Amino acid sequence: MRTHPLLQTYVRSLRLFILCSDAIVCDNCDIWCHIGCVNISPSMYEKFGNSSALWICPICDTPNHSRTIFQSYLSSGNSVLNPNSYSVLSDSSAFSLSFNINDSHENFGDPVATSSPKPPVTKQLKNKNINRQTSLRVLQINFRSCKNKVPQIENLLTSSKPDIIIGNETWLNKDVLSSEIFPNTLFEDVFRNDRVGKEGGGVLIAIKKGIICQEVYKSKNVELIAAQINITDTKSLVIISAYRPPNKNDIDYLKQMIIEINELKLKFKNSTFWLGGDFNLPDIKWPEQNISGSMYSKELNEAFIDMLNNLGIEQMVDFPTRKDNILDLFCTNQPALITKIKSIPGISDHDIVLVDAICKPQRSKQSQHKIYLWKKVDIKKIKDVTSHFISELISQTNENLNIDQLWNKFKEGSNKIIDDNVPSKITKSKYTNPWANRDIDHLCKKQRKAYNKAKKNW
Repeated sequence: MRTHPLLQTYVRSLRLFILCSDAIVCDNCDIWCHIGCVNISPSMYEKFGNSSALWICPICDTPNHSRTIFQSYLSSGNSVLNPNSYSVLSDSSAFSLSFNINDSHENFGDPVATSSPKPPVTKQLKNKNINRQTSLRVLQINFRSCKNKVPQIENLLTSSKPDIIIGNETWLNKDVLSSEIFPNTLFEDVFRNDRVGKEGGGVLIAIKKGIICQEVYKSKNVELIAAQINITDTKSLVIISAYRPPNKNDIDYLKQMIIEINELKLKFKNSTFWLGGDFNLPDIKWPEQNISGSMYSKELNEAFIDMLNNLGIEQMVDFPTRKDNILDLFCTNQPALITKIKSIPGISDHDIVLVDAICKPQRSKQSQHKIYLWKKVDIKKIKDVTSHFISELISQTNENLNIDQLWNKFKEGSNKIIDDNVPSKITKSKYTNPWANRDIDHLCKKQRKAYNKAKKNW
C-alpha cells in the first residue's frame, strides 16, 4: 500500500521547512521554537548563538543558562550546533518522519507557536430591520384609563410602531369615541368591550389601518373580546383580549371566561391563537407553572393552568410586569412564530409587553392620492394666471347667474389653475404626527435605553 499523495506532499513540505529554519530549545520543557515564531532576528541569532547570555523560554518562562542556546532540532542532548541550518533528517530515535498507512489516523496537531496570521473571522451582522409586511408587532397594555393618557399613547405609537394593541383597563364608555384615543388614520378598527354600569375595567383590540380584520366575539358575561385577522399563508389569526378583575375572587367568573375561550378555540380550531390580558394571577410562577403564593385559591390558579394545557397553548411572558409579579400574560398555540417578547416602559403601574411575531396578514390596498408640491411653484406665473381668470370671471358675471353657478365657475377655474401650474405627485397615505420630529424620536430612544439600564439594576 502506498502513502496518500497529500500526505507525501505534507512530509516533503515539513522537511523543507525544517531544513531551512533555525530554532531554540529550552532545557526545562524541551520544546523547540523557530526563531521567526518568537521574534528573534537572524542577526540576533548569530550574535548570541555562542554566548552565555541569560534567556527566558517563551513557552514555560524558565530561565536558561546554557552556553549554547540555539541548537538543532535533531542534535543529541545539548550539543553545540554550528550557525548553519538543520542537518538532513535521519531515522534517529530523536525524531522520525517514516509514515505508515496504519498510523494515518494520527495527526500532527497544532504547532506550539506560529508566526502565520490567523484568517480573519467574518462577523455575521444581525439584521435588525424587521420586514413589517411579513411580521406583526403587538403591544399588550394595561392602560388604567385611556382618555387621560392620550399624549402618552401617541408617544407610544410613534416610538414603538405597533400593528396590534391588546388593551386592558381602558375605563371607556359609550360617550368616548375610539378616534379620541387612537388616530383613525393609524388605527381604523378598534374593537371594544366597555364595562357597563360603573367606571373601570374594559378591554379592546386595536388593529392598524390596512390590515383586513373583523370582530368575531364580544362577551356579555365577562370582560373579553375577540377579533380575527386574515392571514396569507394560514387560514386566520384569532386575537383575544381578556381581563379578570382582582376583586373577582370566586372561581365562577374565571370558569365562565374559560368556557368562552374554549368555545372560541373550538370554533377556530385551525387558526393561530393569541390570548392576551391581565389575569391577576401572581401566585403562578412562569414558565414552571408552579403555584407558590396564597393571594388566590389554589383551585382558581389550577383552573387557568389546566385551561392552557387542555387547549395546547403556551404562556410566553417570563418577566415581571407589575413589581415582582407576572400579571400580564400572552399565550399562543404557535410559540415558534414568536421572535421577540420583552417589556417596555408602561403608561400605568404595569409594564407593557411587546411581542414580535412572524405573521403575514392580508392588507387592503391603500388608495393613492395627489400631493401638490407648492415649494416648486412659479409664484409670478400663477399670480398672472389667477389675475387673468378673475378678470374673465367678473366680465362674465350677470344677473341671470345665481350664487351656486358663480361658485361652480370659480371652483372649476381655481382647480384648473392649480392643476396646470402646480407640480404634483401621486403617493400613498401615511400617518405622521406633526410634533414627532427627530428630536422627539431621539428623546424616546434615550428614554428606552435609560429604562433598560435601570431595570438591570432592580
